[in-house]
Amino acid sequence: MIDFLRTKGIETSDEMEQSLKSTFHLEEYKKRDYFHREQYICNKIGFLIEGQISHFYNVDGQEITRWISLQNSFVTSFGSFVNALPSLDSIRCITPCKMLVATRNDFLSLKEKFPQIQKLWIETIEQEMTGFELRVYELIASKAEDRYLSYIQKYPNYREIPQKYLASMLGIAPRHLSRIRKKLASKK
Repeated sequence: MIDFLRTKGIETSDEMEQSLKSTFHLEEYKKRDYFHREQYICNKIGFLIEGQISHFYNVDGQEITRWISLQNSFVTSFGSFVNALPSLDSIRCITPCKMLVATRNDFLSLKEKFPQIQKLWIETIEQEMTGFELRVYELIASKAEDRYLSYIQKYPNYREIPQKYLASMLGIAPRHLSRIRKKLASKK
């Protein structure tokens, strides 16, 4: 995590590094393990070191993928974590995962103690919100092929994500995503 902070331009002190190490602890999850379940308050935040995680809603028994987290990203049920309210989404591992995990209270204390962490938190929220805004716009105003092209341009490791999750996140059926990929491949 320290290296990640440095890539984000965050200067770390020995005290901050020690606090990070004592606040975040390594947890390993198996494929299909839950990091968090809907309707509970999410009292933890993770930093994904390895693996893939699906953030999804359960709508009438159907899982609708909201987002896929890949390595070097923070993982939490954001609204629940911030507001200490029951969440609308669940978070489950698509693959075996390794995460550095902190409790909500410990993370909030860390954020208050170190302005650099507060700065990173604000920047992360800003990036998430602008990405969310664009994603909602694309779901409303773009064709499926355009959503797919936009996604693969922004996220080059998209090939790592199983098709059913990527299709759900883009708001299309997996078979339609297969047709889009086949069509684009034939244009090359």
